[in-house]
Amino acid sequence: HDLGKAIELDPSMVDAYLERAAYYIRTGDAEFALEDLAIVEGLFPQSPMLYVLRAQAYLLTGDNAAALQNALDLIGDEPGSTKVVYLPPGEYRITRTLSITKRHGGMLIGHGSETEIVWDGQRVADALEQRRGTPDL
Repeated sequence: HDLGKAIELDPSMVDAYLERAAYYIRTGDAEFALEDLAIVEGLFPQSPMLYVLRAQAYLLTGDNAAALQNALDLIGDEPGSTKVVYLPPGEYRITRTLSITKRHGGMLIGHGSETEIVWDGQRVADALEQRRGTPDL
């Protein structure tokens, strides 16, 4: 695999890790993708593709809560920038608390009535936790 050779020659090559993670996701190997994405996070944590691919890998593993938290972590990280995270049609099951910790605006939108976020945890009140200093929902 050429990407493996590229990484071997230059272990700081972020694009090679991202490409290989995308390949792993396409082939259904979410765990290998998440390993490469953990390396990307250490090298270039502000990479937008890190968040996109990591969300896809989490969805592939069935961890909807991790995928949505990953998206929420991307929203509102830059003053003056409004990021939009789109949820394709489907049901997203949340099993743990999600947090919004950024202070700047952003949007999380679904595909109308075809997108559902369903609480599947212990208490509905725990579904979304708002940290001090974040915007109202």
